[in-house]
Amino acid sequence: MLEKTIHAAAHVAWLASCWAPYHSLRRAQRNPAAAQAALLDRLLRANASSAYGRKFGFGRLRTVREFQRAVPIVGYDDLRPWIERIKAGEERVLTESPC
Repeated sequence: MLEKTIHAAAHVAWLASCWAPYHSLRRAQRNPAAAQAALLDRLLRANASSAYGRKFGFGRLRTVREFQRAVPIVGYDDLRPWIERIKAGEERVLTESPC
């Protein structure tokens, strides 16, 4: 009996932990374009003061179209100099997050 109670309590705790992410996903599914624009905005704000963000003006970009015009599509070879800076110990190069 105690084992079933513990199992049920763990299940309820797990369900509760999923509640907010589930509702966030459901909101995003109602308007994917708005959800993606909001995510892009959060990422641009969070990384505006990185070296890469400063180079491409993340702090002034407000729309997906502005982002597309300002930030080129790149491959690994284009990012290699930035990655080398990170390997050399420089911080806040491509993102504000520690690498």
